[in-house]
Amino acid sequence: MAEFIGILKFKFPIQVGVSAKTGNNWESQEIEVVTNEERPQTGYFKLFGAKADQLARIPLGVLITVSYSLHGKRDKSDLKGWNSLDAWKVEVVGSQSPVYNPVAPVTQSIPQPAQDTQGNQSPYEPQPDDLPF
Repeated sequence: MAEFIGILKFKFPIQVGVSAKTGNNWESQEIEVVTNEERPQTGYFKLFGAKADQLARIPLGVLITVSYSLHGKRDKSDLKGWNSLDAWKVEVVGSQSPVYNPVAPVTQSIPQPAQDTQGNQSPYEPQPDDLPF
């Protein structure tokens, strides 16, 4: 059992299916969480069943703690192995507003020239070329 603290950056679509062994319905959802460090680390965690439902209440961009279990698996040919990070609890750290908002529009203000009441030319308009060459 371990914990990972970071910003909830992305929620992947919910996956649904039927178990081949039991015939029961299942659902899972994966999330991307990024640490808030100088060199950020990224973790991808999977939540199953009712645990996936708790993600609906957590907005993107907030700092969360993910409690998870690490499971290593090896294929039948013994030629490949992989890990899965199965989250069993996700909690928002304190009360906060989102730190990262992927849908917020980026706006840039362009400086406007000041009105010159003395008849001087604006610095944003082309100046006459008074060079001798």
